[in-house]
Amino acid sequence: MGPGGFIYVVQQVMKRPKLIDAAFGDKKFQNQNLNRIDEAVRDGCMAYGLAAVQEFRNSDMFPSKKALEQWEKEHGNHHDLLLSSFKKWIQQQNSMVTFQYHSQMFTLFGPLRELYLSSVKLCHGVKREAAWMVMLPLFAQLQKRNYWTEAFVHIVNVTAAWPYAIRKILERNCSLISANLDTITKIRNTFAGHEAFNVHPTTSHTEEDPFPDQRKGMWFCLKEQFFNPPDNTNSIRALTNQGEVKGKVSMTLLNVYEKGKVKVAENFERKMFMNFHVKPNDTDSDVSDDEADANTVVG
Repeated sequence: MGPGGFIYVVQQVMKRPKLIDAAFGDKKFQNQNLNRIDEAVRDGCMAYGLAAVQEFRNSDMFPSKKALEQWEKEHGNHHDLLLSSFKKWIQQQNSMVTFQYHSQMFTLFGPLRELYLSSVKLCHGVKREAAWMVMLPLFAQLQKRNYWTEAFVHIVNVTAAWPYAIRKILERNCSLISANLDTITKIRNTFAGHEAFNVHPTTSHTEEDPFPDQRKGMWFCLKEQFFNPPDNTNSIRALTNQGEVKGKVSMTLLNVYEKGKVKVAENFERKMFMNFHVKPNDTDSDVSDDEADANTVVG
């Protein structure tokens, strides 16, 4: 999403100068960049989503006051009406390439972040594996080769390669895994922090309210007409980190999830051979005795 304006939004509009291109690339594991990236994705996705809601509110597809009042009278609230109308508006706007590209922020990347974080926080094994399955096509389409292989191997292990009993144990004991990783992370941060052994703290850490920055990002999206472009062109404007229009965004970054699924399917046999030494059509459709026994014990 960077070439289309995301980097400019978080770096210049939201005034976060440390989020340079390298912070999202080779230096993402340095200088607390992971935390900055997480906050940038959170606030950027919210800004894009808020802008889309504003455009929806000003469209002809937003329910009338009478319709809202009638729905609330019959159902107690108007949440379902607003949500269904918003989804229809998204489908209508998807005919425009610019909308398709920018809407990925709140239809794909934002929800994916929430899915992963909630799976860790709530120790939900199924959610965690769902996040891996969504990330696999993204890694494939974006040519993140190492991550693509890592996600592929993990998914094959969890869904088929590992014995069924182990898969169910890991799924049901995600809390143990997540808790251990979370504990290790907190201990490391405690000892690595600048104030780790400061016995005379004079200030307390407070996290700023992200909404003002999100509102700034929303304003920029509305000004640039990301979700209501004046003309339906077959290209997406590329923005430099200084906000200048320069060239076009590669079409490989459009509909990355759908294109990634195709790429995963096309390379499935090759990946299976490279990582598991399984030749094409060398599969066994019968359930093994071990898996059947495990299904009886664990299920």
